[in-house]
Amino acid sequence: LKTGEADIVLSLPGADVESLKQDPNISVTVSPGLTIIEAEPRQSKPPFNDVKVRYALNQAVDKDAIIASVLRGGGLPLRTPSIPGLFGTYDFDPLPFDPAKAKSLLAEAGYPNGFDVTIRYVSGRWPGDDQVAEALQGFWNNVGLKTQIVKIQSAELVPQLSADPDTMAGTVFLLLKTSEYVDYHLYRMYHSDATTKTVTAQRYAYGNPAVDKLIEQEQREFDPNKRLPILKQAQELIWKDQPLVYIAHQANIWGQRKNVSGFKMLPTSGSGTVIANTVTKS
Repeated sequence: LKTGEADIVLSLPGADVESLKQDPNISVTVSPGLTIIEAEPRQSKPPFNDVKVRYALNQAVDKDAIIASVLRGGGLPLRTPSIPGLFGTYDFDPLPFDPAKAKSLLAEAGYPNGFDVTIRYVSGRWPGDDQVAEALQGFWNNVGLKTQIVKIQSAELVPQLSADPDTMAGTVFLLLKTSEYVDYHLYRMYHSDATTKTVTAQRYAYGNPAVDKLIEQEQREFDPNKRLPILKQAQELIWKDQPLVYIAHQANIWGQRKNVSGFKMLPTSGSGTVIANTVTKS
C-alpha cells in the first residue's frame, strides 16, 4: 500500500493505522464489521457447566484493555450474544472487569484454588490472535487459574471443535464468528440441536430449553415486527447464561491509495468485501 504495489489492502493490523494515516497518499478506514472475537468453554462437564465459573471467566478479563492495547483500533466493545449491526441484535450491560469478584465466584463454585484451563486456537488467522490468547492466559492466571496455551494446526480445528465436549473439559477455544443473519447465528451458536446433539463446529455443549423454544418460535414467525421481541427475549436469556467469553467486536480496517475510486466496501467476513464497479485511478 505504501509503495503503490497495491491500491486496496484489507485486514490491516490496528498497530499500523496511525503510521499509515500520516501518508498523504493513503486513506485508512476503520468501520464495524460482522465478526466477533469470542472464546468457547466446553461446558458439558465441570468446571464450565457452572454459570458462576463462566461469569468468573468473563469478569477476570479486562476486555477494554485488550481492545486498546492489543487490537489497537481493530476492535470494539461486544455487548451482545449476537452479531452487532444485524437486524434483531440487541445490546445489554456488559459484565464489569472485576478480578476480585471473579475470585469470589470461583470460590463459591468450589474452586478456591482454581483449576487447569487450556486455550486452543490456530495462530495467525487474524491480527493480534497470539496476543489476545496471551492476554486471556494472564488475566485468568491472575485470578488463580492455571492456564496453558496450545496452538493447533488449521486442519485440526474443525475435528476438535466437533469432538465430544465430554472429552475436552477445561478447554476453551479462541475463535472468530460471523454471520449476516441473526436467526442463523442464534441457532448455530445457542440452540441445543447445534451445540449438543449434532457433530458440528459449534459443539461446545451450551443448552437452555427456554432459549431453544424462543429460537424455534422466531423461526416460525415471518412478521419482522413480531420477530423482534422474541429475538430480544432469547438474547436476554443467553446473556444471563454467559455461555461464551465475549471479548470484542472486530472492526474492519482497510486502506486505499487516494487516487483510486469506483468501488465500495461491505462489512462481511472478518476483513470486509470489495464490490468493484469500474475502478479507476487518477
